[in-house]
Amino acid sequence: MRETNIYFVTILLCLFLLSFLTFSKGFLSISQIENAYANGIKNNFGRDLLPPLNLDNTPLGLWIEFKPSIVDSHVEEKRQLIFKLIDTENNLTQNPKSTELIMLKNNFRNNNITEDLFLNDTFHSKNDSLVLEFNSAKKESGKMGKYNNSMINSKVESDINGTVYVNYPVLESGIYHLKIKTNMKENDDLNGENFLKFDSYLSLGNILNINNFSKNKNDNLTILSYNDQILKSQYNVNTDEISFEIPFKYNLTRIEEGFIYIHTELKIPKHFKKFFNANSSIIKINDIDFEEISKSSVSIDPFSNSSYLIVHYVLDSNSLFKLAKDRTEKGLDNSEMILKFSFLPR
Repeated sequence: MRETNIYFVTILLCLFLLSFLTFSKGFLSISQIENAYANGIKNNFGRDLLPPLNLDNTPLGLWIEFKPSIVDSHVEEKRQLIFKLIDTENNLTQNPKSTELIMLKNNFRNNNITEDLFLNDTFHSKNDSLVLEFNSAKKESGKMGKYNNSMINSKVESDINGTVYVNYPVLESGIYHLKIKTNMKENDDLNGENFLKFDSYLSLGNILNINNFSKNKNDNLTILSYNDQILKSQYNVNTDEISFEIPFKYNLTRIEEGFIYIHTELKIPKHFKKFFNANSSIIKINDIDFEEISKSSVSIDPFSNSSYLIVHYVLDSNSLFKLAKDRTEKGLDNSEMILKFSFLPR
């Protein structure tokens, strides 16, 4: 198998540094608020601290988080979207009088990606944090509609813990575009001067477990995508090739802005000897050998888990730019908005 393990630690360190940089953005003055968004790292993996905006000499940043950050569509579980407005100078959580949320979701249809409205409402939390809880097991009987909580002055009111129970829509894996306005004073509406406006792209990852991976019923293959839903996967019993796809919008301008990372994984059972004992492998991204894209775009980790061989695909902006440029040269820039991954032991 190719000696790609030397890149594994480097990749993890790079991802850590990028996460750290999210917390070090500068402040914006009150005069800039009307025309400025606080933007976090694009396609962040399930959480983001949006850089602070300065209101009444107080720097206020917004922490948003999916919990859990990666989900299996076949598992019923509590899924949350959490908001915390933080005074970053004193490390104190603030409670806005209202939070307006426009939530858009990337959907994949006919080989293209569209950004569709997912949720649009105004909320008030009775706690220092606002929690939207989807697919909740705590749904109250006898109450119909989108939420389990009351409407007061056109705002959805949380319970005493700051939680709003969302009956619909269902929160599934994908990339979500969050447009958020927080109002800090009771008498001002969201168009007044005492609101802060934030903008972020947040990823809810996807887990796909494939049972009966081989003739041995104990062989279970797991595919993870930290960015988006897994569209389809395949195991070729004749060649032992594993392949899978996720959506990806090839926008050169957005890629050039940087801070876009793709991270997917294969978890292959170690007792499946064809993979674990392979002398070499053919690993491709969009049918291109990974070393032609970047030697650090793939790492193979046989050590961190005693039960699995883990194959990491990590694409930074430079790698994604090469893939986008290759598509443009082939005349594919406006079709098949997907990323393809494959692994073939030899």
